[in-house]
Amino acid sequence: TYGVENGALLQPVLVRLDPHVAAARKRAAVYYDEQRPHFEAAAKRFHLHAHFVETAANFSGRDTSYYDLVEKRLRAMVTLLRTQGRDDFKIEKDKCAMYSFFGRNSLPHPRLLGVWRSVDASVEALRSMAN
Repeated sequence: TYGVENGALLQPVLVRLDPHVAAARKRAAVYYDEQRPHFEAAAKRFHLHAHFVETAANFSGRDTSYYDLVEKRLRAMVTLLRTQGRDDFKIEKDKCAMYSFFGRNSLPHPRLLGVWRSVDASVEALRSMAN
């Protein structure tokens, strides 16, 4: 449905029917051609994060689905945690760590009621809020 919603599947038809769509596609093609050398130069200087390097190292031709990629990425995170002590995945996977990082770095985020690291503390906080 995403392709239909954003018009991607309708592009071949719309280009023939709507001159604005045709003009927009031409402008996009020119912009792409202008920007491609800049992108390629930047890609040569770019250092890929270790989690993705490790993910790519364990990828094979049999890994064809989104879920295969997610599994490989999670396995890479575990490998780096065990072999290098890297726990920087927490910024993505642990929302408490993420919001703590946001707060320490003065990044905007919603006001939090609290951070609880155990079930007992969570239950107690919920009970006290209910009263």
